Amino acid sequence: MGFAGLIQSWMDYNIYQIFWVNVLPEYQGKGIGTFLVKKAIDRIKKKREARFVLLATKKPRFYNKFGFKVISKIGKGECLMILGLKNYRF
Repeated sequence: MGFAGLIQSWMDYNIYQIFWVNVLPEYQGKGIGTFLVKKAIDRIKKKREARFVLLATKKPRFYNKFGFKVISKIGKGECLMILGLKNYRF
């Protein structure tokens, strides 16, 4: 159906990354991607040291609804997005 990955940055333990959020075409539009991203964010929020979540995507509008903000264009139609945790604002 779908999957999502998350990893803690090896350079800064306050940063987590969500990656490879994918849903099979026949299951898209049924809320599975939204469910996966919400679960990933919830899991990261439970980490005491977590301050930021990063991701690279070609679909920034999907991630805007979770509070992610575009911070940079990185080529090939992708952008880098960030979500601040613990009252961080951008």
